[in-house]
Order: sequence, then C-alpha cells, then structure tokens
Amino acid sequence: MRIGQFRLIEQIGQGGTSCVWRGEHIVQSTPVAIKIMNREWIQKEGFAAFQHEVQTMARLSHPGIVRIFDSNVVSTQVEQESNHILFAGDPCVMMEFAQHGTLHSIRESLDWDGLKFVVRSILSSLSHAHARNVLHSDLKPGNILVTKHQNRTLARMTKKRPLLLFIDDAQWGEEPVAFAEYLREERDVPVMVIATIREDALAREPKFSDLFDTSVWLKALDADEHRRLVEELLPLLSDLVTAISNRTAGNPLFAVQLIEDWVQRGVLEYSDTGFALQRGSVLRLPKSIHQVWDARFEELNENFPNASAPLFVGAILGLEVDDQEWKWVCEKLDLVIPDELLSYLAKSRLISDVDGGWAFTHSMLREAILENGSPTHSSAEVHRAAARVLVKVKNEEPSHRLRIAQHFIDGERPKDAVEH
Repeated sequence: MRIGQFRLIEQIGQGGTSCVWRGEHIVQSTPVAIKIMNREWIQKEGFAAFQHEVQTMARLSHPGIVRIFDSNVVSTQVEQESNHILFAGDPCVMMEFAQHGTLHSIRESLDWDGLKFVVRSILSSLSHAHARNVLHSDLKPGNILVTKHQNRTLARMTKKRPLLLFIDDAQWGEEPVAFAEYLREERDVPVMVIATIREDALAREPKFSDLFDTSVWLKALDADEHRRLVEELLPLLSDLVTAISNRTAGNPLFAVQLIEDWVQRGVLEYSDTGFALQRGSVLRLPKSIHQVWDARFEELNENFPNASAPLFVGAILGLEVDDQEWKWVCEKLDLVIPDELLSYLAKSRLISDVDGGWAFTHSMLREAILENGSPTHSSAEVHRAAARVLVKVKNEEPSHRLRIAQHFIDGERPKDAVEH
C-alpha cells in the first residue's frame, strides 16, 4: 500500500483520534511514521483543524521535535487494500520515525544521567515550541517518542564521506571543547577531530587528555626554522628578528601575535633595510602570549581609567557586541562609557565594526578583559543585568530566548532561566 511517495508497511499504534503506521519513502527508503486521523475526529474537528496542526508542526525545527515530511489523504485504492481498516479521504501526515517507542516504555530503564538528558531535551523542545506560540496540550510519557539522537547537520555532511574537523588552540575557548565532547558521543557519525592544545593547558585540564584517543607531541620549531618564520612574517631588521626569535623560542603563535601587536599599535616604521621600532620606542618583549594582551589592556586603562567596567560588560555580551544592548546594560548598572572610547579602540585595532555594533578583533583580548574583571560589578551581576535588559527589549524575539536564559544561568538565577 502506498500514499503518495510513501509505502505503508505495518500498523504500530492506535489511539482515540488516529492510528500510526510504520512506513518508508519509496525512493529514498527513509523510515517514517504515518499518522492517519480517524473519521470521527475529522467529523468533530474538521479538515481545517488537521491542516492547521500540520502547518504548525512544520514551523518547528528542533532536534527534540519530530520533523514533518508530507501530508496527504487515504486513497480509495488504499482503503480497498487495507480491507477497509483505512477509509478514503482520511487525512494523514508523514513524519520522522522514532524507532525506540515512547518514554513510557523505557522509563524504568533510565539511570540518572539518562533521565537528566531526557528532561533537558523535553524542556529544550518545549522552549522552542513556546517561543513560537505552540503549546503541547497532552504532554505525558506515552506521547514522548524516543529515538537514537543524531545531529542532523552532521548526518547530512557525512552522508557521502567522513568529516575532518580541525580545532586550533582548543585551550582558548570552551565551545570547541564542548563540541568535541559531543562528537565523541556521536559514535554513528564519521567525524575525526584534530585539535592543537598547549602543553601547559594539558597540565591544568586533564579533561583534554581524556577527550582524545591519540596524542601526538609536537616539538618546538628548531632555531633555524623559527627564525625563517619570523623573517617571512614581516621584513624586520636583523636585530629585531633575533630578539623575537629568541624570546618566542619555537612557538609560532607567540611570534605571530607579538608582531601583529606591534603592527596594530603602530610602533614600527619602515627603513631601507626593513621595519624597525620607532625612534624613542623601547624594546620590551613579553614573556608569553598572555602578556601581549595584558599589556594592551593595561595601556588601554592608562588612557581610559574608567573603561574597564564598560568593557567588561561588552566582553560578557560576547565576541560581537550589539552597540545598543551594550549601552542599555551599562546604563542599568550606572556605568558611564567614556567619550571617544570606541574611537580609540578602533584606531588601536582592538575592535572592528560589525552590523549593529562592534567586535573584539581577537578572542584573547576578550579573555584578558574577562580575567581582569570589573572594579564595580561581579560577573553574575553583569549577566543578570544583561538578561533583564534583553527581557525588556527583545523577549518577543525567539532567537534571543536562549541568550536570555544563558545570562540568567550565568547570573546564578536558574529559576528565571526556566521561564525563558
């Protein structure tokens, strides 16, 4: 039996308003669940109600909500082939197949971690639906379908060939590491993750060693290779090349960041034999990459003594900052943004323009600001202020609901986060 592009295989469920069949797409062999509404429900609710439900479900796109593939009606031929179990004209909807039944059937086999995952998935799905004014009127274990979770985007990307993901300097951000941890659990997705991590980060965070199956220790560049790298970055005078090569000692990233810092601050001038420090400038070489950005931050504070608190607010808001949001949060915290601060940051190449605001030119600058903190407010206080500002001005925008909830969580207000 077939309805449109789908074949009916066997009936797997029966309810008061519908029956459910296991089926598959005829061409792609994709397994589907086919929900066929019964005649009594149609006579009571009307065909328009069915169409509205299908359209409502089709608007939702979330890993915890089944996807709608198509809708149709039972044909006369299907009615005859089913021995009049199904009736011509009855509407049906083809949706994603959940191969493990319902939560009711597995509830007693769940351990604490499994239960926590299920609850978080349900809350995330409901949040997505509620943000789009869709309510589930009959939420119970028997109506919660269970399937083997798989990231759909990754599944599509790896359908024809494996995926290689490279994470450079994984120690600088939590998101890439969390993503790698997630991929490790996705055993059916053919993804190889290669990450570079500093040795000192491995010593501080054992989770890095536990996360990856194989570790390859890379030696520092030897002296000749490292000097050649520095020479190719920028045509510097020989004594500067020697000083940088000795201080950065085989660490390419350190060398790149150091020279980039000099370029951004405009302390180099060109001569016939190469770039040199401007006259009167003193050669001060930082001991580490962190000191490069800490020095930029200290220099900023010298020029704008009251800038650290507003910049801390910006760093809390993210790598890219909506200018109006930043000003609103600062106002809520009674912070005054110094005149010409953004102009100075842009001129110093510490920020760049983006649509609607500005962005830190490097994540390490943002991290330096977050590590130094604010002299006036704690991180939690700023997160709470950011959440309340977003609730007031952007609460109706679904894309901002997750941001609001995350700010409340980081602001130590988990109950407020649940509401959003």
